[in-house]
Amino acid sequence: MNDKIFFSAADRQLEPYLTLAKFEKSLYANVLFGEGIVIPEIFIFISKHIEDHILRKSQKSFLESAIEGGYVIPSFRDPQKVDFNDALYVVKGEGNPSAAMIGIQDNAELVAQRLQLCTKNNSYKFETWSTTINFGEEYERVMTNFLLRDKMITLTDGDAFNKQELIKLWDSTREWRIEVIGSAISETKNIAGKGLRRGEIHNAVARKLKLPITKEVGDVRYLLSAVKGDRTLNELLRTFMEWVTECYHYNMSSCLGCIPNFPLFNSKNGLILASLLPERNQSPSSKLSYIEEEVNFPNVDTLRVIRGNELISIRNDYGHGFLAAKKTWQENPTSRNEENLRKVIREYSNELTTFIAEKYEISDTSLAKIIIGKGAPQDRKAVDEIFGIAKSTLSLITKSYSDPIISIGKSLFTVLGFWNKEPETYKVRIFTDKVETEISVPDKDT
Repeated sequence: MNDKIFFSAADRQLEPYLTLAKFEKSLYANVLFGEGIVIPEIFIFISKHIEDHILRKSQKSFLESAIEGGYVIPSFRDPQKVDFNDALYVVKGEGNPSAAMIGIQDNAELVAQRLQLCTKNNSYKFETWSTTINFGEEYERVMTNFLLRDKMITLTDGDAFNKQELIKLWDSTREWRIEVIGSAISETKNIAGKGLRRGEIHNAVARKLKLPITKEVGDVRYLLSAVKGDRTLNELLRTFMEWVTECYHYNMSSCLGCIPNFPLFNSKNGLILASLLPERNQSPSSKLSYIEEEVNFPNVDTLRVIRGNELISIRNDYGHGFLAAKKTWQENPTSRNEENLRKVIREYSNELTTFIAEKYEISDTSLAKIIIGKGAPQDRKAVDEIFGIAKSTLSLITKSYSDPIISIGKSLFTVLGFWNKEPETYKVRIFTDKVETEISVPDKDT
């Protein structure tokens, strides 16, 4: 498993819930303060948010600059088709329109051409999908273990989730979970012989709603609009489709060896995240130790006017020392290393905000507000105090609590939080404990 985040925000199925501004905030924050992100090639071509972000101006977008710098890594399914234009040809059915994937954006060719130019940079990186892992089979297993079951998966005892609400939603969605997922698995096997396709879940939902099976069914917005007049049914379907998508992202991140990301955190129905969080009531000997940093983060409108290469240059310069300081402190969490980490994160955040304020004459970007703490308080109630470390392993999914099959050892992870405030804030928690993965948790009104 690598230290890159699976960038779930680029999935088209999240667009009904995730605005362009929220998408871009997640993009900026993950690149500037994280280790980098991985985007499956199909997301690049079906995401309206990516298309809008790239084609907003003729100048290079931040995403393009981050791809050039190797901080956004495209992941291609065909190891022989790692050119963006070739990859688009693959997802469009390789000359067979009936085999094309649903939802490809109108300007996908232009997006592919622009991104292909980014590959000429020496820092550009890409990955390819494993040829030994069947994503559909793994998705079926994840869905079976999380949703296709009578008894709800065990939740942790933390204060982050409303268990009673989750139990109520679990019981109310039973026919959707059992009937729809079961039907989708059967149809997938009829077509592909094995596994589960998310598209077949959409088709099964459409059949249940007595909707015609058209290309529109591939967009969750179409399904939700069909029941907008029934508030109760709309809520249940919305919740069910969120769970389906969470499982899909969790499976994709595991198959690609990335850190999972849950950009649609919801304290009332975040079932998958609730089942992955560790117990909050830990014994003193196992208490998490972390440093917490909160910085005032420039708002999206401000970041949009800044050249992507300039932001990347700040990340390459001051971010270089920041990442090194984080790893040093995690490897050896002494007071001296902690003090240095405080110093470096302050320098980095100050440089970022000062650069923007001075060069672009923007006055609403204040310097970093640093909050450092240690220990894991047990009584945090606010959503913006939630932290999550998901145990993203095959052994967890199968309810086996032996040593993780996928382990990245004693590594550093950052939980990213996004709050819709003025000035907007960006919170980072740096952990020392041995963990298997990390989750980015945005604010509750995302």
